[in-house]
Amino acid sequence: VSADAFGGAVYNKGVAIIADSFFGDNYVAATAYGEYKNETYYWYDDEDNEHEYKDSHYYGDARVEGGAVYASGRTTISGSTFSGNTVSASSYGYAQAEGGAISAGGTTTISDSIFIGNAASTGGAISAGGTTTIENSIFANNMGTNGGAVYIVSGTATISGSTFTGN
Repeated sequence: VSADAFGGAVYNKGVAIIADSFFGDNYVAATAYGEYKNETYYWYDDEDNEHEYKDSHYYGDARVEGGAVYASGRTTISGSTFSGNTVSASSYGYAQAEGGAISAGGTTTISDSIFIGNAASTGGAISAGGTTTIENSIFANNMGTNGGAVYIVSGTATISGSTFTGN
């Protein structure tokens, strides 16, 4: 059994332009309780003797992305503030929580924006793949185990004129 959750305020799979906006205290969470499975496997050796292997697995994955914004298309964000946005995932299996404020794939441009106190296990403020450009933005006191402020999952990233403090 799996659980997925995306975009606490905005879920974009197309084209989005976000300007002069405030995203505060948005929260996305998922818990996967899963199920326990017992499996038995049989095989035969070279002498035709049957062997048995028993295995027990707990299945259940949780994936959570984008406390405020989840974007898989073309996204442009300018002059906006992201404060206190959080993603949280828990599971007995695999748990993934990316992008406390923004989880983005595709082509993403962020400019003149502020990210304060956002949290995720990966990319406290932003988790991004694809082509990412971040310009003239401020990142302060964001928390993430991997990438306190920004985590680039894949693709290319250009970051210029930005300030990172206390992440």
